[in-house]
Amino acid sequence: MSPRKTTPNERIQQIESLIQEATPAATLRLLELTEDSVARVRLAAMHALPENLCRLAARARIQDSSSLVRDEAASLLGELGDRSDIGRLAVALKDREWTVRSAAADSLGSIGGQSAVTALRFALESEKNRVVLRDITTALGRTGDKSAIPALRQTVTKAKDRTVLIAVMLALYKLGEKDMLPRAFDTLAASTDSLLPEVVTNLVQWIGVDAEDEEYVTARLEPFRSRAPDV
Repeated sequence: MSPRKTTPNERIQQIESLIQEATPAATLRLLELTEDSVARVRLAAMHALPENLCRLAARARIQDSSSLVRDEAASLLGELGDRSDIGRLAVALKDREWTVRSAAADSLGSIGGQSAVTALRFALESEKNRVVLRDITTALGRTGDKSAIPALRQTVTKAKDRTVLIAVMLALYKLGEKDMLPRAFDTLAASTDSLLPEVVTNLVQWIGVDAEDEEYVTARLEPFRSRAPDV
């Protein structure tokens, strides 16, 4: 009589026990579970691994059959990876799922370097999803690499979506073009989109502003905070 197959929930419970066990045998079992047939089990096992092995699992799982796993693997490489992962993330920038492309862009912005900028610039030329475009431009700003400026300037002239346009302006500001900061807030002020102020607030927090500009940013955002409806 063959042994009863465990359910996904049981395997996730097993993962929790393996974390507590913290033995070589437990780690080996966690590695096996990163190849489980169920995506949420693979995700749980990957997160349960020690940092060095989690990084290796993320490298393997970035081409997973599940977009949820590919998305998380791309994000983990931004936290745990290094410049040797830029090639993997550049491939993920072409993923069929926009969430994976977005995670890959964010991670490339975190890793930085000329190769990351090159991958992001190529993606900027072909990407159609406005959320991913926003994340690519923000990532370019976060790299701190001024070689991204020409591509971003071109995007300013052709961007039709205001969220993308403001993200590009903030990225250019981060790369040293200080006049882009007031232009970003002027663009926000001209918009009637009630959701845009919150998006811009998140972008500012994500990309960061120089210490000397914090007071200015607070003052420009304040009118929008006062307009926010009471919940």
